[in-house]
Amino acid sequence: MIDTSSDAETRMLNVPAVRPARYARSFTKLAICELRFPTMLEYEERAPTAFSKAVRHKYPIYERLTHVQLESSDVTPHTGHAFHSRNRRWTATVRASALSVETEQYGSFDELRTRIEGLIGAAKSTVQSDFFTRVGLRLVNAVHCTLPELAQWINPMLVQPLAAGTYGDVEEHWQRVRGRAPHGGYNFMHGIIAGAPDSSQREYVLDFDFFSENVELSDTLAKVDALHADMFSMLHWSLGDAAKAYLGEPLDVNGG
Repeated sequence: MIDTSSDAETRMLNVPAVRPARYARSFTKLAICELRFPTMLEYEERAPTAFSKAVRHKYPIYERLTHVQLESSDVTPHTGHAFHSRNRRWTATVRASALSVETEQYGSFDELRTRIEGLIGAAKSTVQSDFFTRVGLRLVNAVHCTLPELAQWINPMLVQPLAAGTYGDVEEHWQRVRGRAPHGGYNFMHGIIAGAPDSSQREYVLDFDFFSENVELSDTLAKVDALHADMFSMLHWSLGDAAKAYLGEPLDVNGG
């Protein structure tokens, strides 16, 4: 089992520890690693030239991003800088206080880890900080099944009222859990995304965000590994027997 604190007021995530593994199939539809750092205001005003040079061989396509944040009567524009891989499968993004790398075509953690390692290398000479204020790893997974099959595909502890029909044929259901984990904290959001009500299939989303704060830059990759191990255990616990059968036998261990 993942370690549990003896203090009832500070109990941690308590699911069976499972060694990360890679499978031929996957439920992951989005993978993101975000590294936050003390704000650099110049990234709001101009493109980060040093970062661009550091990642150009892997992310040659540049795109300037602008979004508007509404707070009370204020309208505040925020600028970001996206660098895409040639096939646009991977995107590295720089904002005034964060670097991130993401993909919607997740293959394995080993591949993501290599991209994260490159991001850390680029950060050494660009963010002017020897620590990250927050290191976050997020995997969004989607399982498709009918409501009567739900307890076979998702851990019954998460979905029993839905599977039993207590709420009827629901079209949407969502829950958020926030807590502590052995290597930091976690946000876990799960439920049914609203879709076509006349379809028998539902998309059940398992959205995991594991994070640690105040991480030395030199310790970042080891921290990512630890967060991934915690996350994989929780993902494995969240799946039902049918989902685990669908994944099949592990192709290799430590590459989940």
